[in-house]
Amino acid sequence: NKATRYHLKNVYSSLAICMIAAAVGSYVHVFTGIIQGGILATVAAIGLLILLGITPHTRENQMKRLGFLIGFAFFIGVGLGPLLDVVIDVDP
Repeated sequence: NKATRYHLKNVYSSLAICMIAAAVGSYVHVFTGIIQGGILATVAAIGLLILLGITPHTRENQMKRLGFLIGFAFFIGVGLGPLLDVVIDVDP
């Protein structure tokens, strides 16, 4: 079915974009130190998740919602930074 293929393409491309954004967020925490994982990153991730949830799903808001999702994934990656620091310390 063409509609199902279109939907699955959107789902998996969104997943791939989010994985890249989370990897970039983790990289920013571990290697640059510009943004450190902590309470501020957590608040930003929760705020973006709330914005994603309250923004209506319309064709006009589709790119805005994708931006909120990418930002959420980025800050989740930043939040994983302290865990990666511990893993790197245990077994570099």
